[in-house]
Amino acid sequence: ARWGDPNNIQGQMDGFIQNHLIFKSELACRSNVVRSNLVSEFNLEKQITLALSVSPDTSGSIQLNTIQPEEYPWTGIYFDGVPVTMNEIPKAGFLFSHWGPNGYITDTLNPVFEGNVSENTPFKAYFSEIPPPVDGPDIHFSLYPNPASNQLVLSHDNKTLAEGCLFEIYDLNGRVLYQAPLDFASTTMSIDISELTSYVVWDKVTRWFHWLNVLCFSGLVVVGLVILNASDLGVNNAGKVTLKTIHTLLGYLFAVNLSWRIVWGFIGNRYARWGAILPGGVGYLYTLRRSIKALVSHQPEKYLGHNPIGRLSVALMLLLMIIQTITGLILSGTDLFYPPIGHWIAEWVAAVDVNPALLEPYTPTQYDTANYEIMRSYRKPVGVVHLYTFYLLLATVILHVVAVIMAELRDGGGIISAMITGRKIFNERPIDDDTHD
Repeated sequence: ARWGDPNNIQGQMDGFIQNHLIFKSELACRSNVVRSNLVSEFNLEKQITLALSVSPDTSGSIQLNTIQPEEYPWTGIYFDGVPVTMNEIPKAGFLFSHWGPNGYITDTLNPVFEGNVSENTPFKAYFSEIPPPVDGPDIHFSLYPNPASNQLVLSHDNKTLAEGCLFEIYDLNGRVLYQAPLDFASTTMSIDISELTSYVVWDKVTRWFHWLNVLCFSGLVVVGLVILNASDLGVNNAGKVTLKTIHTLLGYLFAVNLSWRIVWGFIGNRYARWGAILPGGVGYLYTLRRSIKALVSHQPEKYLGHNPIGRLSVALMLLLMIIQTITGLILSGTDLFYPPIGHWIAEWVAAVDVNPALLEPYTPTQYDTANYEIMRSYRKPVGVVHLYTFYLLLATVILHVVAVIMAELRDGGGIISAMITGRKIFNERPIDDDTHD
C-alpha cells in the first residue's frame, strides 16, 4: 500500500508531520549558522535587523537591494559593513513623500538611500495620495525618483490633455534614448529603463591619449601654418627659430603620447587593443560588408568599440601620425639640430673651426657650405612628405570629427561623451558585447 501499513495511516501521518517540523527547525538553525559564518569569513562587524514599513498601508513599497517585499511591516537580517540601497516605489495613485527620520537618512526627501547601517534600525516610507485630476487648460508632470533607478514613475494631473501625448528620455548629449505614449487612462505610469544599459568602454589611458593628442595636434597645426606662411607674415629668422622650437617641443609630446598609445594597444582593455581598433582578423571583411549595408539602409549597427568602418579610419590616421612623427623628428634635427639625429647632422654640416655642439640654426657662416647643401638635398623629400602628410592628416581628422558627430546624432550611444566618461549607453545590445555570452 502507498502508506505502508494500511492499519496505521494516522500514525504514519503524525510521523511525517513530526519529521517536517524537525526539518523546518533545522533550516531555521542553519540560517543563523550560515550568517555567523559570513560574519567570520568576511570580517564583518555583526548582524543587524532592518525593519521596513510604509504609510499609508498599501500605498507603496520599498525596494531593498534586489528584493521588494510585498507585505509590511517587514524585517530582514543584514550585516554591518555591507552597504544597502533602498528605494521608495509608490503604487498607482500615490506619490513619494519622504522617509521617516531614523538617524541614518540625511536627506529624507530623496527616495533613494544608500549607505551602511550599523544598528537595528526601522525605515519607514511615507507616500501621499495624488488628488483627483481636475481637467483644465494646464497639465503638470512629476518624475521620480532622482537619482533614477531601473524604474521611473511619471505622474500628471490632466487626463484630457495627456491623451495623445508622447514622452521622451534623453541622455546628456540630447539624444533620445526612450520614447513612448503617455498613459492617459491613469495619472501615474511606471517606466522601465533597465534596458538602457551603460557599458564601460574606454579606459583612462585611452581617454588621456585621445585628448592629449587633440591638444598636441591642434597646437602643431596652428604653429605649423604660421611657419608655412612665415615669410608672408614678415617673421624674421629669430622668429622662425622660436616657432620651430615650439613646434618641435609639441612634436616631442605628440611622439611620446603616440608611442605610449602604441604600447597600450598591447596591454590595454579589450577595446583599446589593436585587435579591436585595426581592420583585419577573422571575419572582418564580412562584418565590414554587413556594416556598410546596414549604414546604407539607414539601420546602422551599434558597437561598443570601433565599428568595421571606423577601424579603417583609425588605421589611416595612425599611419599618417607615425609618418608625420618620423618626418618631423628628422626635420627638427636638420633645422634646429635637435634630437634624435641633430647631433650627427651638426657634426656633418659644421665648418671646420666651429664646435658642432654650439651650432646655431639659420647661421650660414657656421656651416660647411658643400656638406650643408648635400644635407638639404636629402632633407627636401622629407619636408615634402611632412607637408603633404600634414594636409592629408588634417583632412582625415576633419572627416573623423564630422563622422563622429553624425554617428552621435544618428546612432546614439554617447560616442563623444564616452571619451570623457569612458561609458556608452545603449537601449539594445551592441554587436560586440560578449559580456553575456
